[in-house]
Amino acid sequence: MFKLPEGIRRTINWSYERGSWQYDLLCLLIIAVIFLVPSRYFGDRDRPAPSGITAPLNSGVDGVPMTEVSVEQVNALLRLRERSDLIDFPVEALGLYLQEQYNRPVRILRYEQSAGSQQQPTYRVWFE
Repeated sequence: MFKLPEGIRRTINWSYERGSWQYDLLCLLIIAVIFLVPSRYFGDRDRPAPSGITAPLNSGVDGVPMTEVSVEQVNALLRLRERSDLIDFPVEALGLYLQEQYNRPVRILRYEQSAGSQQQPTYRVWFE
């Protein structure tokens, strides 16, 4: 009559002897949870989340990430990092900016400069 509560207590306290079938079953259950539960339930801990992204990240053609960055934001970062030598080299400046934003190396595939909203010049950047 008291076998079920006793079994639950022993399972929670992990009081089965090593090598018993109950101990082996609990180990198999843990391994099954690790491998069968989708990784999205555990969170994405191996990749840092982007910090301070000012423009939404869109998926461009063929699923390539694309974002819009204002020229003033890039120039502000260059001034902050004392890299005014990159002001005339937009690909390198955008690469530095995106690396700061995503905390990982990026490779710029293509960029366009446009007037943007409110007549502020912006870059539209496709990267990987």
